[in-house]
Amino acid sequence: MAVVVVFCFMISQDDILAKDKFVTIVNPVRGRELWKDKSLVPVETQYRTINKLNLSATWLIQDDVLFDKELVDKIKSLDEDNILDVYLDTVYIKR
Repeated sequence: MAVVVVFCFMISQDDILAKDKFVTIVNPVRGRELWKDKSLVPVETQYRTINKLNLSATWLIQDDVLFDKELVDKIKSLDEDNILDVYLDTVYIKR
């Protein structure tokens, strides 16, 4: 126990804290039946803003999106700085 306490005093704060700081931009993309604006403008605007600021983002694609050819084509056109991932959106319905 004493060794652990002594070891803790030997470590500086710089050894513990991360030197690089970053933020991950995550955009969940659900099927268009849930959108107010059914056009691709919301996705295009987000992508254009991220690109303009020279950032990258993770796009979480709901499985419903895979049945929307126009939206899939738009997502496929994102450059390689963007990460695509699929997520399962679960909903509890009380009966």
